[in-house]
Order: sequence, then C-alpha cells, then structure tokens
Amino acid sequence: MNLVTLLLPVIAMGGWFAGASYLRASAEAEARLGETGVRELHLKVLVGRDGYRLTSGRGHVDDIRVPCPAGDCASVHDWDQETLTSLLRRLKRAHPDENGLTLVPAHDVPYAAVLRSVDACRGTVNDELFPFVIVAGGLRGTPPPSP
Repeated sequence: MNLVTLLLPVIAMGGWFAGASYLRASAEAEARLGETGVRELHLKVLVGRDGYRLTSGRGHVDDIRVPCPAGDCASVHDWDQETLTSLLRRLKRAHPDENGLTLVPAHDVPYAAVLRSVDACRGTVNDELFPFVIVAGGLRGTPPPSP
C-alpha cells in the first residue's frame, strides 16, 4: 500500500469536517442575528425640490415624506431639517447598530442644501444619528440641466 492510498481518506474526511463546522458556525450566526433582530436598514434619504423622502431597500421604512412648507423648496432654508432629524432619531432608536445612510439629491438641489441635509442626517456630537452619510448621484427621472 502506498502513501497516497492512505492519505486520500484522511484528506476527504478533513474536508468533510471543515464543511460541517462551517455550516454549523453559519447556522449559529444566523440564529444570533434572528434573536437580536438586527438587519441592515439600507436607508435612503431622497432630496428633491418638493422636500425629503425616506425609504429603505429592505422594507423597514415605508415611503415617508417631509414636504417643504410652500410645496417647492426655493431657498436653502426651505427644507425641513428639524422634522428630518426627528424622524431619523426615531429610526436610530429602532435600529441602534445602523450607522450609515445614502443621501440622494436631485440635480437641481443647491449644494448648500445638500450640506445642510448631511448635517441633519449625521446629528450632533451629543446626539449622533447616522454618522456615515454617502452622497449618491441624482434621482432618476430628473433630467440634467440643459447647457
């Protein structure tokens, strides 16, 4: 009997044990995840001329709208950051381990309004909400400005 014939069963059994332990570890991790109820929120804050719209890719958040008082945000200060912050504070309490969100401004939203929105999403030093804000490209369906 040669050495290869002896080692083949040992290698095959080692692979089987490694696969079984991986499956057991993944099942335990999934069970812990189910116990805590922590799921990624995938929160998006859409910023348009009509105000804010909060949505989630995972279905945790229904389509929540924060409209501008006059219906159209003409000035940088027309977007309602206070209401946005209070809604995000409630979401943060429901998902305390979530630290990020995606801010999606329309092409015609002024840069200063985007910055104010980022500040509202991040919160303050004493009241941190979602510190990791990703600013994405413009909203679909909004044409770019013509040259």
